[in-house]
Amino acid sequence: MFGVRIAGVLGAAAMLVGLGLGVANTTPRQAHAAEPTAVVATEQPVAPESVDAASSCFVTPKPQVRAVIVRSEPRVTSASLGQINQGRRAAAACTARQGGWYSASGCTRSNWWVHVTWHSRNGWVALGCVRWYRL
Repeated sequence: MFGVRIAGVLGAAAMLVGLGLGVANTTPRQAHAAEPTAVVATEQPVAPESVDAASSCFVTPKPQVRAVIVRSEPRVTSASLGQINQGRRAAAACTARQGGWYSASGCTRSNWWVHVTWHSRNGWVALGCVRWYRL
């Protein structure tokens, strides 16, 4: 069910970008249709992109993905800071941003990234490779 929500958000974002409207941020839930320039998922204010101890969003690799690489920047050419293995979760920002395009086995091709904290390091994971949720 969560994958369907994210797929809907990514589809809406792709449609807005295709129309030239641009998309600044997205969050882990379905977007409101009335917001033309940003994808907003909750009725509460969107959390900042930085991750802190009070973060209530998390990521874990999708079931078909063994591990996701944590990158120093939101692009596949940036340095690897580690990996999050299947069955593990990392604290994540409750918003996502666009970065470099990626495609990998088990992942949805996209350019959306989520900021995470993993082993006390801040980095980025490809949104299309993770299950992104809020507790």
